[in-house]
Amino acid sequence: MNVETGVLSGTPTTAGTIDLEVVALSGGTQVSDFVRLTVAPSPLAFTEPSSATSPLHLTATAGTPFSHRFTATGGSGPLAYAIQDAPSQDLSVNVETGVLTSTVTEAGTYSFEVVALRGTATATAYVELTVQPGAPAGVVTIVATGNADGQAWSVVPDGTIEQYPGGSDTPPKLSSIPVDQGGSLYVSGLAVGRFGNRTTSAEAAGGAVPRSTLTSSVASDVITWIPSEHASKITFPHASDHRLTISEGGASTSFTVAVRSTATPATAVSHTTGTTTTGTPATGTLAFTGADETVPLAWAIGLLVSGAALLLRRLRRRRA
Repeated sequence: MNVETGVLSGTPTTAGTIDLEVVALSGGTQVSDFVRLTVAPSPLAFTEPSSATSPLHLTATAGTPFSHRFTATGGSGPLAYAIQDAPSQDLSVNVETGVLTSTVTEAGTYSFEVVALRGTATATAYVELTVQPGAPAGVVTIVATGNADGQAWSVVPDGTIEQYPGGSDTPPKLSSIPVDQGGSLYVSGLAVGRFGNRTTSAEAAGGAVPRSTLTSSVASDVITWIPSEHASKITFPHASDHRLTISEGGASTSFTVAVRSTATPATAVSHTTGTTTTGTPATGTLAFTGADETVPLAWAIGLLVSGAALLLRRLRRRRA
């Protein structure tokens, strides 16, 4: 209170009611005025500013536990937090502490809102979480004949081979990929993290499959990179088991190609049954890519680009 002007001033730090007595003195005369000052709570707000057009940017790594604490101040009464429009069940917010936790395994950008509630007041934090793929763990590989039969195989980083199109929802797992002596295969691959996320930037590769390096344990094999196909073509002059290694983006995956003498039909042994499996021509449309199987190499590359993470997740569930 200014003794000359009678101006009452101050900066209340706590919401509530304050009762005051203001006294005025003039000579021997004194008068009093009783004042009740009500301090309203400050508006509820998050300590980190954000908006729908300028969200709070956070970064995590696929499959790695991540947390971030949100703090709201202002308002009165019990404070609670919640996540709104969560794009993944692997994202959650502790209702009491406001700690966001993530165990998301799929790389990408996730947009959502964290809401603070106190009494009738609400505040919203706009969040954009970028989940990075992590370090490369191997190469998801597609091997195709390039012939009209549309035959192709997938190889995941642990070396598991599956045949496509296999005519069923559970393509056979093979110990090797069959090919006739003198025949050729087209091989292309993408480096992926341990959860199947592409680790080579699509932008850096011009939106396509980046160039990979293919080597063979047999020196006589002829390997040629075909830019128009985004794949290496390998021809096998000699009949034997050939160990191929494909490298891309700092990772590699190896698998076996069984080159059979042209006098004997090419077969592959199934891990699950111990029986022989021979590929058969197929037509139609691959269910989750929509690619035309009558263009075998384009179909295989489309599978590689669109299905790497899906392929790994499906194989993991099947082995569990």
